[in-house]
Amino acid sequence: MVKVSEFVKFMDNIFKINYFTDIVKNGLVLSLDLQRRINRVGLAVDLTPFVLRKLIQKNFDFLILHHSPMHRGLERITPPKSNIIETVLNKKISIYVSHLPMDCHKKFGHSHILAKKLNLTESKPFPSKKEPFGVIGKFKSDLKKLENLLDSILSTKAKKILNSPTELKKLAIVSGAGGSLIDAAIEQGANLFITGEIKYSDFINSLENNISVWLYGHHNTELLGLFELSRHLKRKFDFEVVEVIECEIASQC
Repeated sequence: MVKVSEFVKFMDNIFKINYFTDIVKNGLVLSLDLQRRINRVGLAVDLTPFVLRKLIQKNFDFLILHHSPMHRGLERITPPKSNIIETVLNKKISIYVSHLPMDCHKKFGHSHILAKKLNLTESKPFPSKKEPFGVIGKFKSDLKKLENLLDSILSTKAKKILNSPTELKKLAIVSGAGGSLIDAAIEQGANLFITGEIKYSDFINSLENNISVWLYGHHNTELLGLFELSRHLKRKFDFEVVEVIECEIASQC
């Protein structure tokens, strides 16, 4: 079995975490023993109480998160956050975070995976090659076919079709909360924007600029990369368990 320190080096090499300026710390954020050997790996979007219970029930010793457990900034550790961290420490679970490095990864980026599954043509990184948070391109069939395909790929528990174009010209995909990139999508000729969630002000902006918005949930749109990474880890290592933990409540948003 691989040691925590060795596995972290492997992950850092995949995601090039030092390349990105992010609002959170990426890489290993919590570990009591770098020499401990890893046996059971969990992957999740967030460290929710539900995810924590699953970690304990199945005796996971390493957790890969997309969102940092300290995503709002951690000036002090008090309940309920301290209760979660205390439990993680007591169970000797190491935590690794990949936020923007995962978003921008060509193989493990959620938006990039979705674009490949949709078989977009003339696709390119969005909003730019330097900041490839998403993908923009063309879909070769009609809107109904696109919606049916998205429904089959993503959970529809949080699906909201805010409005639809009469004719699909170009679409932009940004997983998670992509509302801040609506203007960039408009500038690059998209008339459909697919993301997880947006603010009300972003919705008004979309109406004013005549770009349609389809929402499939923040949590739901950020599972694709975790599933792809889990398959990769199963091929590379002999871990007893590698499992994506989906939060039942979070899947509704």
